[in-house]
Amino acid sequence: MVSPEPAAPVVAAKHAQVQAFVSGVGEGADEQAAYESAQAKLAESLLGDARWLTFTPVTLHDRAQDPYEAVQTSGGWEVAIGLDEGRAATTLDAMTYAKPTFEGPEVWHDALYQVLATHAAKVVCERRASLYAMACDAAPTDEDDARLRRLGEDLHLASVVTGGVPTDASGVVLRPGGIVVTWNGAPVEGLPLEIERPDGTRSGTQTNAAGVADLSIEVGSKWPGSFVVHVDGGRMVGPVDSQSAWPSLEVQARTLDAHRWALVFEDGTRADDAFAKGLRTALRGDLGDPVTLDAKVIKALRTVGPAERARVLAALADTMGGALDVVVLVKAQSRFASRAGGSRVWFEASSQVVVHEVWGAGELGRGKVEATASGVGDRRADEAARRELAQKASKRVLDVLRPG
Repeated sequence: MVSPEPAAPVVAAKHAQVQAFVSGVGEGADEQAAYESAQAKLAESLLGDARWLTFTPVTLHDRAQDPYEAVQTSGGWEVAIGLDEGRAATTLDAMTYAKPTFEGPEVWHDALYQVLATHAAKVVCERRASLYAMACDAAPTDEDDARLRRLGEDLHLASVVTGGVPTDASGVVLRPGGIVVTWNGAPVEGLPLEIERPDGTRSGTQTNAAGVADLSIEVGSKWPGSFVVHVDGGRMVGPVDSQSAWPSLEVQARTLDAHRWALVFEDGTRADDAFAKGLRTALRGDLGDPVTLDAKVIKALRTVGPAERARVLAALADTMGGALDVVVLVKAQSRFASRAGGSRVWFEASSQVVVHEVWGAGELGRGKVEATASGVGDRRADEAARRELAQKASKRVLDVLRPG
C-alpha cells in the first residue's frame, strides 16, 4: 500500500504592511494606483479627511524616506505606507502654514481662502490633540462658516430662457440649454457647477464671464428629460462644504405657450381702429395681456418679406428670453358693399391672419375671414363691419392656438 503524499502547506497570501505611527494601505491595478490609494488612506489617518490634501499643498509621504512596501497580488497591487511620529508632526506643521488652493469666483476669493484656512488650522489643532494627547484651543469658525453660507443664500440659478429649454409640440429642442447664475443680482464668473443629466451621468463645468453655463443639449434632438444643476462646492471648499448652503436648479422643457403672445398689424392696417380694438379685446379675454414689442421690431415685422420676417422672429425669441412664444400678424381692409335703403348702407370687410411661433419662426396657422354689416352712414357701417370682422378673426386665432 502506497502512503499518500502529505499535502503542501497552505501559504497565506502576503499583504503589504509597514511599522509606522500612522499608516494607510491601498489597492490598485498597478503599483502607482495602489500608492495613490494608500496616500488617501494615510491622509484620512493623519488629517481625518483625505480631501485636505487637495486644498492644502503639503507633501504627505516621501517613498524614498518614509515607510513603504508594495506587494503584487493576484488581482493587482497592494501598497502600505506610513509616517513615524516625527514626520507626522512635521506634516501637520506644514499644513498649518500652507496657503489653501481652490477653485471659485475671483470675487469670492477672500471668503473661500479664509474659511479654508480657519478650518485647516482647526483640523491641525484637533488632530494634534488626538494623536499626541495635547490640548487644543482652536479659534472658532462660526463667523467664516456664516459668511460661506451667505454666499450660497445670495446666489441665484435660472434657465437662460425663462421657464426652461424651448421645445416644439413633439418635444424637439429648439434652442441650446443653458443656465445663468447671479450673485446679488450680478453675473458670477468662474463658479464650478455639476450637471446631472437625465440618465444619471454627471459632468463638471463653470460659468463664463456672463454668468452662463451650457447644458450641452443639441438643437434638433429629442428632449431627454430634466437636467439638475448643482453648485459644486466640493471644488471650492472640499471638506468644509458641509457648512455651505448652495442652491440647485432643475431645468425642464418649456413648450409653446399661447399666453405669451404679441399682436402686430401689417402695413396698411391701422392699430387703433374698430377692428384693431375689437380684435385686441377679444384675444385678451382668452390669452391675457399681450407682450409689448419694440417699435422697431413692429415696423420690421409689418414691412419685411417672409424670409426676413423669419429671421426677425427668431432673433426676437432670443432677445425676449422666453417672454414671447407667439406673434399674431393681421391685416384687414373694408369697403362699401351696397345700400340697404334710406341712409343705411352695407360694408364688407376681410382679414388675413397668420399665427407664427417665434423659436423656429414657423407658421402655426393662417386663414382669411370675411364679415358684412350695416349701419346708418358709411362710417358706422364700416365700423360695424370691422367689429364683426374682429370677432371672426379672434375665433380663427384661438382655433389655431387652442389656449388652455
